[in-house]
Amino acid sequence: MIPCARASATLFDFDQNEATFLAADFDGMETLADTPMPLDESGLDIIALLKQNKPWFTNDMLKETEVTELDKRLVDEYGIHTWLTLPLLYQGQLIGALNLGRGIGESFTAAEAATAQDIANQLAITVQQTRLYEALQVELTERQNLIAQLEANNAELERFTYTVSHDLRNPLVTIKGFLGMLNKDLKENRQDKIQIDFQRIAGAADKMDELLTDLLELSRVGRIVHPPEEVDLVKLAQEALENSDARVRSKNVTVNISPNLPIIYGDRVRLREVLENLIINSVKYMGDQPAPIVEIGARDNGKEQIIFVKDNGIGIEEKYNTRIFALFEKLNPNIEGTGIGLALVKRIIETHGGKIWVESDGLGKGSTFCFTIPDGRKQGG
Repeated sequence: MIPCARASATLFDFDQNEATFLAADFDGMETLADTPMPLDESGLDIIALLKQNKPWFTNDMLKETEVTELDKRLVDEYGIHTWLTLPLLYQGQLIGALNLGRGIGESFTAAEAATAQDIANQLAITVQQTRLYEALQVELTERQNLIAQLEANNAELERFTYTVSHDLRNPLVTIKGFLGMLNKDLKENRQDKIQIDFQRIAGAADKMDELLTDLLELSRVGRIVHPPEEVDLVKLAQEALENSDARVRSKNVTVNISPNLPIIYGDRVRLREVLENLIINSVKYMGDQPAPIVEIGARDNGKEQIIFVKDNGIGIEEKYNTRIFALFEKLNPNIEGTGIGLALVKRIIETHGGKIWVESDGLGKGSTFCFTIPDGRKQGG
């Protein structure tokens, strides 16, 4: 319709002060300038004219007051001197420009300019409709993700309510039962049983206190946030081991910390809790292993660093690989603890944008708990 050596469409972002090439076409050439580029590369005088819904044209680009490096390159390399630039307007707002270029002395006629403006008007509508559609798709995706998250949260809340009522009721039942027995033993002056009654009541109260403390800690994850910082995992693992030393020594467990652990970025306090819980979990599920060993290390899968806590304990059947991270899940009810530790670890890792999983070849084969922590600084976080 309008013969020219170059045709391009440019989109303007006045908030970011940037211009971006939507598309460009040459006679036998397909080269786009690096974009986005500063808005003044499109010529501020030209943009001012386009905002008034007026076309801009020149028969010799090099004689204009505003000549950009791109203009010079197009003249030097392709001999394009003559330009016709038309506004892309949508509801009175300038969103871009349609640019047509020819060689020296090849002026655009008024009829060609009118035809080009009709094309520019249609292009502006198409561009804006595409933007609105893409924005709608993003909003729909975000809404779907939010709905999925809410459904997951509701499911967790339902499970939380059920398990809390069940697990907190057990110590209360124990306390109430042994209070009755204590009353009976006091009346009968059974001194031998009175002390046992007190011990069982105190044990149930301690169990309830432990449950409430762990639940409070779990509820705080994601709300009480320590400032993120660079964390040396070697030093952090040593601190976690020191805090877990009593339990480790009681089971004669050897803990090896790799000197090649990476530097990560996150909440130091919470990440130490992760390592402490994983160390203690490994120690608790050692079974009758005669030479218990826990290894804290890292491996690179080519995309990210994977940190792991590996043990040679009782191992895990594959069907429980996901279940163990749920709230109050304990594969062995006779093992000490509330069943909140791994749920707490999972929540901390996910709050950091990472993921956690377990690897095991089955019962008697040990377990390896793996997790990733992406660098929030690279994601703008």
